[in-house]
Amino acid sequence: MDHRSESPFPEFEEEPVTVGAEAEEGTLPPPKQSGGKRPNRVLNVFLAVMMALMVAVSAFSLGMIFQQSRISEEARLMEWIVRVMEEYAIYYDEEEYQENLDLLMKNIGTNILMAGVYRAGEGDRFFDVLTPEETAVFLAENQNQHQGLGINMPYVSTGPTGDLPVVSNVLGADSPAGRAGLRRYDRLYRLTYAVDAEGEPVSYDPDAAPSEGVSVKTFGPRDDAGKDLTRSDFLSFFDSFPADVTFSLEVLRPVQEGETFVYDEEQITRFDGVSLFTYSADYTDYYDSETDPELGLDEDTALIVLKSFDAGASESFAADMETFRQKGKTRLILDLRFNGGGLLTECTAIASYLVSDGGSARTPMAVNVEKKSSSVIMTDQNLYAGMNFGSVAVLANSNSASATELLLMAMDYYGTADCIIGSTTYGKGISQNYFNTRADFTGFTVKVTVSQIFNMDYDSRLSLAENAAHTIHGVGISPDVESPDAVCADYASDPAFQAALAYFAGLN
Repeated sequence: MDHRSESPFPEFEEEPVTVGAEAEEGTLPPPKQSGGKRPNRVLNVFLAVMMALMVAVSAFSLGMIFQQSRISEEARLMEWIVRVMEEYAIYYDEEEYQENLDLLMKNIGTNILMAGVYRAGEGDRFFDVLTPEETAVFLAENQNQHQGLGINMPYVSTGPTGDLPVVSNVLGADSPAGRAGLRRYDRLYRLTYAVDAEGEPVSYDPDAAPSEGVSVKTFGPRDDAGKDLTRSDFLSFFDSFPADVTFSLEVLRPVQEGETFVYDEEQITRFDGVSLFTYSADYTDYYDSETDPELGLDEDTALIVLKSFDAGASESFAADMETFRQKGKTRLILDLRFNGGGLLTECTAIASYLVSDGGSARTPMAVNVEKKSSSVIMTDQNLYAGMNFGSVAVLANSNSASATELLLMAMDYYGTADCIIGSTTYGKGISQNYFNTRADFTGFTVKVTVSQIFNMDYDSRLSLAENAAHTIHGVGISPDVESPDAVCADYASDPAFQAALAYFAGLN
């Protein structure tokens, strides 16, 4: 669960480095001439040597000033980060931090930022520092403006071709992946693209011969050393590839044959003309007997896949809930598998439809315990009664985390999730804040874990350890019905989905 905070210490300002006035451009005057005689060569050599020494000393001095200025800026940034940690971070230990930093400074010396920031976040696996440029991307994503292929791929799958990243969700039909035709459970395999003579990517057309100076390259499934490419390798490639330049993408798409799934290089599906562009993600998919008759949903049941709690998810979910209501549906299968969480504000808005204590205008969902205070997380509204739910079955797995678990924990607490199907969730019952060095969020950003989440049985009179039974952190949420993850995108062969249909059938 992520929050965004303005700078808690707004007096921090990144000032420009100033080293004094620069020398005017031009050439040095020639040595003086005497009468009509030739210049004195000894004097010329002496002057040249002295000038070279002066230039060298000046360059060294300026270099030292620049270096000291850089160190000073790094030190000030590190000091600001440590102040944030001291004030808000629940995993910050001042004594341990200082001991580690002192040791590192003896060995590393001037690399203050890398050493200090790393040690400031030690113990917090979600700690991160974003540059101003990375912050700008983060802000754009908070406005639902994304770059990349438009997929989530939180895990890899071992198969006959090695460990390949698995597409867990496609973020809308209008994302690059959606337009290309990718599906959930596709395995990223190989890309083919073209570069010009300077090595810059140009659009690739597999049906046309490369023009002069253009060469064709491949990326994956292994690197030049024969090592399987990782999820991070593919993400880095998409991050660096220019927008609107076409390439071909190959995936392994498992298919069911009888009781088994075929997953080998015979199942390669190739997509040509793929390109990356800025897109707005759609974080939900809606299915019912009218939209998808082959799924086996009866006229009372709808399936909603909720892929994330990032910006825009609540708006999309609200539209699906309105469709659910208008069509008179009473049973919901809510697929939260591979939903790694997102923004708390999106979660509380979505929870308005799914969580209710039976009467309050806003239902308490959980207790948020920070370093120096605590608060109650509430739904935005109480829209549950208007949905006329007869029964709700939730699909979850080990990649359901953070805000997803907060929602599921509240649904489980109030009994609005009638049946949880799948496997135990990830177990992230902590929350992060984003702090920026500037009030307008144009500076450096630090992401810090600031709180732990408990259900509504939390007792403030007891210690955190004594309240351990009321948090899902490190534990997760166990299903009522265990079911393995699906292997391919066909819901007809999805064991958890079929278990949900069987559960509803048992209610009749």
